[in-house]
Formats: sequence, C-alpha cells, structure tokens
Amino acid sequence: MLRSLVGSEMCIRDRSPMTLASAESKVIKKIEVGDNHCAQLVVDMGKNSSLCQVDDWWLNNAWHYTAWTNGDCPKPYTHLDRIEHPIGVSCVDLNTYGSPAVAPLVDDVAEEKTIHNISPGGAHCTEIYINDPATNAYWKAHGYQYPTVLWPVGECDRKIYNWFNRNGTIAEGVTSKTWGIHQN
Repeated sequence: MLRSLVGSEMCIRDRSPMTLASAESKVIKKIEVGDNHCAQLVVDMGKNSSLCQVDDWWLNNAWHYTAWTNGDCPKPYTHLDRIEHPIGVSCVDLNTYGSPAVAPLVDDVAEEKTIHNISPGGAHCTEIYINDPATNAYWKAHGYQYPTVLWPVGECDRKIYNWFNRNGTIAEGVTSKTWGIHQN
C-alpha cells in the first residue's frame, strides 16, 4: 500500500499488481457461438478515459455477458464480418466472426424487423419494430446502436413479459413497445 500526502489530506492507494493490471491494462474477451457465427466482446480497460468510460460501461453491463465464455472465437469462425460498438462507448468492440465458407450475416432483408432488449434488473423488456430495415433512414443511420448481442432479433418472451406497459414512436417507420412482468 502506498501512502502520500496531497495538500492536507492523506491519500491511500492500493498499488497491488492485481489492482494496477486490472485498472490499466486488463482486456476482457467474452464469446458466444451462434448457429453460423461467433460474437466476441472486447473490453480493453486500458482505453478508459473521460471520452470513453470503459470501466463504467463494464460495471453497468457485465451482467449481460455472465453466460458467455472467456476467450477468442474458435475455428471455423475466423472471418471478421462486422464490428459494432455499444451506444456512446466506441472503444468497446462487439465483433461478429463467421466462417469463410459461410456468407456474411445479412439481417436487413425482412419487410419488418423486431428486436428486443431486457432492461437491467429484468423488470421490463422493450421491443423495437423497424419497417423495411433495408431502406429505413433511421435504421441506416442508427442501426449500429442496436448490436445483436444486446438487442437480439425477435419479440420479448410473453411467458415472462406479459403486461403491456407503453408504446412509442422513435422515428418514421420505427416504433417500440415496453412490456413488464405481471404476477397474478
């Protein structure tokens, strides 16, 4: 432990190797293998700054990735198909790898696309409906803000989220519904 005087206050900093390594250079890699792809989250704590608050993002979002495996995507998932970033944290990478033998993921061919997200704590689930995602202006400009690892395709599980809470319009051709849990 290092003690130093700053002004008239005594500061105590834990200078153990684990604390310094964790705070300054730890890189967290989590993966989830899907049907024909592998999603990899890369959180580099060394990139933490006032412009990119990696540690705050990880503190608030780590629970999304508890079921994911640590490490890199295995073979045959060696072809980087897409790089996405969580909203406001451009230094955290959500990489999607495919097999070179499989065509890259194309998810904007449907006439309507439905994605969903479960709020922290799990009390609510929000669905977003995008009409004609291939040509929708909002989706073209903001679709990257809804990475599939946080906003999977499909509706909320109605067995759990069975109580309609509210709906809204995000933009032309993009609407949302929020569902809650109602227990009898």
